Amino acid sequence: MNKRTPVQSARHAGVGASRVVVFLAAWMALVFAEGTAHADWLRLDDVIRLAKTQALASVRAAQGVTQAEATMRGAKLPAVGNPYLDLQIDRGSTTKDVQALGYLYVPIEINGARGARVDESTALISWKRMQSSEAQSLLTGEAVSSYGDLVVAGARVSENTFGEQSARAEATYFDARLKAQDATVYEKNLADAEVARWVQTKGEALVKLAIARGKVSALTGRAIDTPPTGTDVTLPLLRGRWDEAAMGERLARSPLLQPFKKEKEYWQAAVTRAQKESFQPLNLTLIGGRGDPGDVRLGGGMVFTFPIMTRNAGEIAKAEASSVNVTREENVTLSIVRARLASAYEQIVAVRTTITTLDDTGLPALQKALEAAQDLYKLGKQEISRLLLARRDYAVARGRRLDLLEQGWHAYAELCAITGEAP
Repeated sequence: MNKRTPVQSARHAGVGASRVVVFLAAWMALVFAEGTAHADWLRLDDVIRLAKTQALASVRAAQGVTQAEATMRGAKLPAVGNPYLDLQIDRGSTTKDVQALGYLYVPIEINGARGARVDESTALISWKRMQSSEAQSLLTGEAVSSYGDLVVAGARVSENTFGEQSARAEATYFDARLKAQDATVYEKNLADAEVARWVQTKGEALVKLAIARGKVSALTGRAIDTPPTGTDVTLPLLRGRWDEAAMGERLARSPLLQPFKKEKEYWQAAVTRAQKESFQPLNLTLIGGRGDPGDVRLGGGMVFTFPIMTRNAGEIAKAEASSVNVTREENVTLSIVRARLASAYEQIVAVRTTITTLDDTGLPALQKALEAAQDLYKLGKQEISRLLLARRDYAVARGRRLDLLEQGWHAYAELCAITGEAP
């Protein structure tokens, strides 16, 4: 017998029911419009792009570059310093007049200190810019990881929502059978317990979804909606070669390692600048005034400081020690990043292999087992507990599949953080 469509059912229900349907449809459209006005769904590329500009780490890294660039203004000051005047007036015991002399000192850097300051500032700017690239790379990984958590959480909610709806429909079915004395209280309780289990797992999924949305919103500075129905959860494909040689090339270009070279260059430039500045500027002296007999006195001279007792030893030692420490830290970080890169790649390979096996054989087999259990239960040849067990095995397998995908997204994010781009 043909079933009536929802539209036909509404027509047979009368004018009052039609008005109710129209009202509910308008109300749902209004709610949907209000929701999309405050939040929107973002693609992975959008999340990465916004994270690189809106995240707090990005803002701080940009501030570091701006502050470094500001040092160049002081480094490029002319080699001629501010002149200063020394005025002396005195009177002798055997004369009746006073003597007044003025000494004008003009400091001039003759040891290349200005050039050394410019080189130090240039090295500092390069270092901070590379640190900014490192921050961008880490933010790329964090954005990918948060996006992966979000899409997987959305899939979990969809899975558990469907499971809850099915369990509630089954509980209603057993309630009707119990009233008709065609089912036992035991079967009814098992059906109710199944509803409670799905409610719990759905609640856990909603919590994970809220956490993931919060992370993405914090990174992008925008409110983000839940993933649309049908959002792809699968891992992006890896591009290029991933053999040992290719991984070595990626490691050499990693933004997580590049700042160390620039930092060493900065500390070496700081040592040179401190050595140059240990020689104080040469002061040219212009002398003018009158002697106590009233004669005009003109002259000149030079003032030179000998760097014997103080030669910026403390500052030089600090810069040299910092350069040595950078080398040690670079070696340790290289080992860590190499291990992280290899581990992340192995995880992705394992996840893809396992997912392929599950999709090709594992899940279809569990689904067939569930269908067989349902048929046997309908024929009265199997208890409801066996049916619920088969259903749970299938649901657990699908949930574990999402666990694998979530771990795969984290591994993919690790590759993005190390390489600085979507690999």
